[in-house]
Amino acid sequence: MDDLIETALFRVEPELVAELHERDDEEILAFAGLHEDTVDMQPELYIFTCYLLYTRTRLAEHLEKAILLTEGWLAVTDEEDVDRLRRSEIFDMLSANMCQHNERTAQRSQLEHAIGEARHELGSNEEDDAGRADASEKLASLLYTQYTQNKEIPDLEEAIRMTRQAVDLTPTNHDNYPRRLQNLAALSYMQFQRTGKLEDMNRVAEAAQHMSNSNGRIMSVDQQSSDVMRNFSDAMHAVRQKGVETIEDTERLIYLTRQTLDVVRDTDFAHAGMLNYLGSKLRKRYVHTKNVQDLEEAIQVLQQGIDLTPVGQPQLMLMVCELGITLSVRYKESKDPSDLERMVQLAQQASDVPQTSNLELAEWLNDLGGMLYVQYEQTKTLQDLNAAIRVMQQGIMNTSHPDIGNLLRNLGHLYYTRYEQTQDTKDFDMSLHFVQRALDSSHGDDSSLQRTRNYLTKLVHAQFERTQSTEELDKLIRACQQAIEATSSDDADRTDRLDYLGFLLGVRCGLTKNVNDIKEAIRVTKEGINLAPRSPLPFKQRLARLSHQLWDQCESVLSAEELEEQIQVSRMVVNFPHDNTEDIAYAQANLSVRIGSLYRLTGEPAGIEEAILWAQRAVDSASETHPDLRTLLDNLGALLALRYEHQHDIEDLERGIYLTRQAIKLETGRGVAYAGLLNNLATKLSRRHVRKATMGDLNEAIRFAEEALEIMPVEHPEHGIVQNNLSGFLLHRFQRLQNDEDFERAMQLTTDAPLDSHLAHAWHHALGTQLNNRYMRKGNEEDVEKAISELRKALNLTTDDHRNRATLYHELGNIFGVRFLRSARESAYLEESIRNHEKAVDIVAKDHADLGSFLFAMGISLRLRYEQTGKPGDLENLIRVNIRAWECKNARPFVRIQASISALEMLQWQEKFEVAYNLAVETLELLPYVHGRFLNHEDQQYVVRHFSGLATSACALALQLGKEPEEALKLLEQGRGLILGLLMDDRSNTSPLKEAHPNLSERYESLRANANKPTEYAQENQEKLSHGRENELEELIMEIRQQPGFESFLLPPSGGLLLSAAENGPVVVINVSGFRCDAFLIRLHDVQALPLPDLTEQELRAKARGFLKTHETLAWLWDAVASPVLSALGFTAPPTGDDWPHVWWILTAALSKFPLHAAGRHFVGSTETVIDRVMSSYSPSLKAFIHSRQSSAPSKLSIAPGQALLVAMPDAPSLPMLGHANEEVMVLQALLESGPLALKTIQPGRSKQDVVSKLPSCNIFHFAGHGKTDDRSPIQSSICLEDWKTDPLTVDTLLKLRLHESSPFLAYLSACGTGELSDEKFLDESIHLISACQLAGFRHVIGTLWEVDDQACVDIARIAYEEIGENGMTDESVCLGLHKATRWFRDNRSFTAAAFGREWDEILDVSDTDDKVEHLRDSSRVSRKATMRKKAPLHWVPYVHYGV
Repeated sequence: MDDLIETALFRVEPELVAELHERDDEEILAFAGLHEDTVDMQPELYIFTCYLLYTRTRLAEHLEKAILLTEGWLAVTDEEDVDRLRRSEIFDMLSANMCQHNERTAQRSQLEHAIGEARHELGSNEEDDAGRADASEKLASLLYTQYTQNKEIPDLEEAIRMTRQAVDLTPTNHDNYPRRLQNLAALSYMQFQRTGKLEDMNRVAEAAQHMSNSNGRIMSVDQQSSDVMRNFSDAMHAVRQKGVETIEDTERLIYLTRQTLDVVRDTDFAHAGMLNYLGSKLRKRYVHTKNVQDLEEAIQVLQQGIDLTPVGQPQLMLMVCELGITLSVRYKESKDPSDLERMVQLAQQASDVPQTSNLELAEWLNDLGGMLYVQYEQTKTLQDLNAAIRVMQQGIMNTSHPDIGNLLRNLGHLYYTRYEQTQDTKDFDMSLHFVQRALDSSHGDDSSLQRTRNYLTKLVHAQFERTQSTEELDKLIRACQQAIEATSSDDADRTDRLDYLGFLLGVRCGLTKNVNDIKEAIRVTKEGINLAPRSPLPFKQRLARLSHQLWDQCESVLSAEELEEQIQVSRMVVNFPHDNTEDIAYAQANLSVRIGSLYRLTGEPAGIEEAILWAQRAVDSASETHPDLRTLLDNLGALLALRYEHQHDIEDLERGIYLTRQAIKLETGRGVAYAGLLNNLATKLSRRHVRKATMGDLNEAIRFAEEALEIMPVEHPEHGIVQNNLSGFLLHRFQRLQNDEDFERAMQLTTDAPLDSHLAHAWHHALGTQLNNRYMRKGNEEDVEKAISELRKALNLTTDDHRNRATLYHELGNIFGVRFLRSARESAYLEESIRNHEKAVDIVAKDHADLGSFLFAMGISLRLRYEQTGKPGDLENLIRVNIRAWECKNARPFVRIQASISALEMLQWQEKFEVAYNLAVETLELLPYVHGRFLNHEDQQYVVRHFSGLATSACALALQLGKEPEEALKLLEQGRGLILGLLMDDRSNTSPLKEAHPNLSERYESLRANANKPTEYAQENQEKLSHGRENELEELIMEIRQQPGFESFLLPPSGGLLLSAAENGPVVVINVSGFRCDAFLIRLHDVQALPLPDLTEQELRAKARGFLKTHETLAWLWDAVASPVLSALGFTAPPTGDDWPHVWWILTAALSKFPLHAAGRHFVGSTETVIDRVMSSYSPSLKAFIHSRQSSAPSKLSIAPGQALLVAMPDAPSLPMLGHANEEVMVLQALLESGPLALKTIQPGRSKQDVVSKLPSCNIFHFAGHGKTDDRSPIQSSICLEDWKTDPLTVDTLLKLRLHESSPFLAYLSACGTGELSDEKFLDESIHLISACQLAGFRHVIGTLWEVDDQACVDIARIAYEEIGENGMTDESVCLGLHKATRWFRDNRSFTAAAFGREWDEILDVSDTDDKVEHLRDSSRVSRKATMRKKAPLHWVPYVHYGV
């Protein structure tokens, strides 16, 4: 096979090559003779023919002629000829073949010399029968050894003659007679197996007969027996003639072997030999048929053959080996430990047999050692590892196995494994010993040479980690240098020694980072390459070594010229024929790394594509057992991550993360290599966090970086890199979560760093960033001064083309911007901020991912200057910069969207509505790319806060340009309620799709189920699957929308679906933006846009800050919003009778905080109020409203058997006691059980798990207790049960519930602020406890907008439930019940104060209040109890209803 590969160097017509391969040797010789005269015209053809003859005949004369002709061919080849390199490679290959030929010839010469000596000894003993018998036996043994090497029949025949002569000269009663007779039988049987001739089998029978006679038994061979043996002989001969044994041949040989066994059954030795042959054929048939009976019988007959063979008989070893191989086959299928135990016994039995070199035995013992090692990997039992070492060591004793290098290296690996477990340095020394022996035994054409060197490198590194000394390595280098000095330039060993020295110097450089070592390594390796034709080491391996060394040098120098040189060498290595896929993988990976490094310098797009191509080929070429598969995977992952940095295809990063995870799984050690992989993975995860805002990625990055830092030795060069990365990751998490512990840890890591190291610029950068963060927190001027100083130091340590230079200018710009805001707005700070931002923008590459961020930050400073100066030029520049940031396609989508929103605001100031509208529409289209289904709720919440105001601006712009109201509403819905919208999509009713397109429905349901599985960042296949699932789901949704009738599948409601929302009453959507506010009135027949000129976003924000809960605000709401809306709807007076009209309100922006249902002038006799004209309900969005309708149960629920889950929590840990919570539940229990509803009431345990487990089986869930609003993370807002501190029942908990199948009727949250949102960034999402209950499956939810009075809760709940009981559990009864309860409370508890124009707190008597009892159910504002009471709002106002 090697010869076939090497002929690929020649450029000869393929048809001619094929024809020559089909000719015999004489025909090829004749062909060469015909072309000898034309050698000058066709030198390559003649050289090829000579080489082909050599591969056929192994006659050196043909190879010598090919080398001579190639030398002449090269001599006439011009130095500039592009083909000179290939011709040189041919010459090197032919020279290497000559060296190998000479080596084999030398070995044969030694054996031939010994045979000659034995012949001489035999001739000198003509008069001495005993001496001649001994000499004949010795000569027979040597001839047999020669036969095992060359397989020449004459050697075997002469060995048989000499053995027969020894038998004839030995008296029958002599001690040596039985052995020599057995040897004669064994050699005769071996010849029969080789030739298949009857006369050879007859000689076996004859020898066996002599053995029988010597024991007093006679063996008779009749005519029938002779016929059987002849048939068996003919069958074997026919198979050999064909060259291929088919299953039919095997079947016939098994049949004839069984017959032959009957013939020789009286002869122990022949019978044993035939049993061995039968066993081997039965095993072969099992391989074809997988019939277990064949395998079982094979094992049985092989054991019988062993039992019949005398101890000490050479054939016994072959039989033991055959049984061992057969047991190996069964063990690999069954994993039966008894088979492994039996093989260990056989290995011991084989060791007791006198052995010559036996390849099969060595291979089987090595295989057995591997199986024992696999068992050790599972059991971690030292006994298994010891057994593996024992049998593998036995396998390499006295063997001349051609792959001895691999066997020795494997044994070294076992010793190293035991060292890792026992820490016995003797095992380490033995490992080093055997790996060094493996290296010495690996010849130039040995494919294991590179792997052995790699393993030796691992051992040297391990020794260095253990001792921090290169003493042993230094000894090896000195010894090698001395050997080279003692070797002449024309010595064939010189090149090997030069190459080995280059290898050792490269290893030492990797440990000590001494550049002089790698320079010397390159020098000696190049010298070796120049001498390569005289050496047995193939030219390709020297090229590979030089390629490695150049790479090591370039890690330090990183010049384009050196990279180009190493790429050229690496290409030569890749193109050179390889012996196995492992070497191919190494070569391809090395080339990919070098091209990738050049790409980092030049940025040529073609470079990264080629680098990834070669890296992928390397992974594809490597088998699953490749010793460095983890490195190949990590290399491909790193290059994909590099391409992501420039092209920003998220699939590259996802795959890079997956590949690095796989590499970590393959790394068995826990040393520096493992730490490096962890750091690589952490870096990629942090990049994904930056792109997708996935908090799980950042947490995992920190965890992996912490582990890597703990493993990496402090003195290791990579330790500082890991430490710097971890510091940055912690700072990122602090900026997201404001966790002081993260900030302090990041600061500690940075201040502990050695600022004089090679990472000094990075440490100054990190310290400056962290000091700026502390300055923003605490306002210490000393911090900001030092932050600026540190960043400037970092700048001074970077070159003009350093990749971080632009980032440093950007951060300086940010610091001066913050300083401007913290100071008395000194313009000098602002100008310095703008100057630094401009530098960052000017020097960064135009396609760099951070350009968008730099531009956006610059825009912030420009806006500050515009607000200060009011100059139109500053405004134009600000818009231009933000639009340019939006147009940076490589920028993070978050940045692009923020820049777009900023530009939108400025464009509206300039009244460039058309430009602004188009920009808004394009920006909305980007939202799905940053707000995916596979983000968890926390991450989704973080993402959407960046989009606040975008949808309302787009909606207002559409109306400003005269677009249809429906189009404006569509834009509004497209950018609001994104988190709830995705959850609604996942829970939508797909029955119509199932009926029309069952296959599409089935695929959708499957993908939707996968999308809803929680994201586990540590899962093995997360990166491989999640992004692909998301893409597949989105593509399927697009396919569904192409089907007739499903064009609006999962899209915002429009057309008839939109109008149908008003079937039970009008729906009013109020859009609030910075330059106009409008109400959309949705009725059954049309959608009308109603401008609200008296409503402004600025006034809403002002009132929300301090005047939200006053009569004046309610009156203003009436005038600005409610009155014009109700008048347009025709609700100009209270209804007659008890038939109340129903209006659903959908509010946006800051208006979401206001109680529109309570707007009006509330004094005796007034009808200018919403509550006196209509009853009100709310919904987070149109989509949520329609979703509730579509997924809801019938309008009147069956109440039998129904149950109500009642939970009172007056005494939540660490919160004030509520005096009326138990009273409220007691009142409701009596009302629900004995009233018209007749519900069974349940009061479960008061833990989260107790409550959640009961929710699916209840009709009504009523909670009376404290509510906790989380201003920073609304998704963590909760109701306070007894375990609220450790395991709270949060919005996130409710969003994950799926109660739609049971469709519970009502969730009543009698607690403070269950519908409250404090942070304006989250107003458009309406993420609170009320909406969470609704989405979980509750048909109706009653909650509160802010804090509520403890006593008032009892009255409101009692009246609401009485109304529900009176009218039944219908959709109208819930809203009507709350409506009547709040009107009653207003009319009977607050009109007295309101009539005289006084606030509620003026008549609230608090003088007798027990300080231990809280009157407000508000856990988040307990410390402000007295203040809240004095400013208590009208207590009927905050109650709201959400539902259909």
